[in-house]
Amino acid sequence: MEIGSTLFTAGLLAVALEYLDRQDAEVRATERLRKIFDEKTPALRDAVYDGLAFNTDVLKAHASPETLDRVIRNSLSVRLGDEALAADVYTDLYQQVVRAPERHRDARVSISLSPWDDGPASGHGSMFVASVRWEYRVTPTTARRHFTCVSDLAEYRRLVGEGKDSIWYFEPVAGLTAGSPQVFELAQFTADGKPLPIRQRTQADHQIYTTELRPEHLGHEIKLAFTYRVLVQKHGHLLYLDIAKPTRGLSVELNYAHAGIRHVNALDFIASARQPHTLRSPKSLPGRSGVCVVIGVSGVVDQ
Repeated sequence: MEIGSTLFTAGLLAVALEYLDRQDAEVRATERLRKIFDEKTPALRDAVYDGLAFNTDVLKAHASPETLDRVIRNSLSVRLGDEALAADVYTDLYQQVVRAPERHRDARVSISLSPWDDGPASGHGSMFVASVRWEYRVTPTTARRHFTCVSDLAEYRRLVGEGKDSIWYFEPVAGLTAGSPQVFELAQFTADGKPLPIRQRTQADHQIYTTELRPEHLGHEIKLAFTYRVLVQKHGHLLYLDIAKPTRGLSVELNYAHAGIRHVNALDFIASARQPHTLRSPKSLPGRSGVCVVIGVSGVVDQ
């Protein structure tokens, strides 16, 4: 019994010592971890910030779109010093750029004005014929392209808000509406210089032209070009050119030499960090009088 009692007591002491030592070891390990975190947290934090700021692959791999939106809004809030302003700025940016399915590059627009011979020469119902040609580079995400002319201003704003390809508003005048054949016509559409077939659908108050890219055009950058003809009211004194997609590199050339117009003011309302500028051809240049070129280095939306 004495031997058993001694062994039993020794066993209890061993268990107690192991329990106490384990508790002490956990406390020491916790202290070591706390010390390591205290020392390394700034470096870890900076590494995370650097990864988010400079490595786009990290953002793509680990940040959801919702997280990216929060990061951008918070960063703008800190940078601008105004949370409400940052929210407004990013909301506009999101609506106009982030939601845009495509982005255009190196866009060139040429517009030629001439009198419309099938109507009155002046006064109510007198028109110019505007021949407009667009050229730009884009990586298409959809095959079908729409060109719509409408006479309903609410419908025009709805289509623009949906980001449709090309929308033209024509105010009904002199018995003409957007559905009149002479008001609007998509004359040509090419992809990398090759013409594509065009289909037309006309109703009483609007026209829709459609064309489709070929499968080999999708997924890589190509050059699109199209030409349309539209009537513009003389007494409106305004030719509005809508830029439907975010565009980097934009130049617009307007030729009104044969339109009987003495002078044109160009309102270059282009959202760009670099100020657009206007050039006018010298009057002494034969056949080029009345030509002005509006060059926007990196236009984004509208006008």
